[in-house]
Amino acid sequence: QSGLGLALARQGRYQEALAPMTAAMALDPHRTDLHRDLAALLFMLDRWEDAAGEMQSPLLLDNTDHAAWLGLSDCYARMGRTREAASVLERAAAQLPDHPQIRRGLADAYELWVVNCARTGDWSGAYEGLLRLREHYPADPRTLRLSSVLTPP
Repeated sequence: QSGLGLALARQGRYQEALAPMTAAMALDPHRTDLHRDLAALLFMLDRWEDAAGEMQSPLLLDNTDHAAWLGLSDCYARMGRTREAASVLERAAAQLPDHPQIRRGLADAYELWVVNCARTGDWSGAYEGLLRLREHYPADPRTLRLSSVLTPP
């Protein structure tokens, strides 16, 4: 079932791929790769909430699965929930403190949090995100750039 679902997905037939992917995952719910594949498919269908739910399953089985942490954060970011996206990667960094993709993703998530809040006029939220960015990445050029345009509320 998983093979059929992946083949359909590779052809861009995402909706058709959903049934075989779901069936394959139901047969072996402990395979983290199947959960990630199904989440990726839901992601392609712009079903961010469902994809986020599916990305949480691999983390219950293996909290060091960096791809699942990054995918879950990306789902929250796509939904406009940038604080949650950063929070997910803060938890990931606690599990995988030296993982370069998690570290880079967390810096990106903080920047997105700041920019998204500023775009909507949530200046206290933007400053809160900037403080986190500054705390964890003081030498990052984004920290300096954003600090120069944001002042405390």
